[in-house]
Amino acid sequence: MLNKEVNSRVFDILVVTTKWIKREDLFNAISLSNHSDNRKKYLDPLIDLGWISMEYPERRTHPNQKYKITEPGINLLKLISKP
Repeated sequence: MLNKEVNSRVFDILVVTTKWIKREDLFNAISLSNHSDNRKKYLDPLIDLGWISMEYPERRTHPNQKYKITEPGINLLKLISKP
């Protein structure tokens, strides 16, 4: 499930999004610049897979957009966290 299509930063993003978080804060937490290319590369695939939800799903680029892990994302995080 976690292959090249879903970047190696998946674990980091899932951990950081346990509470609603703005994109800038999320990317700062995982040492990425808050650039739309990084959103497209790292965040959008997780949203498309249903592992991350948006506070304003009707507008991906809403100025107050925040992100949070979903139940499937929590289950995935549990799976990849186990030794």
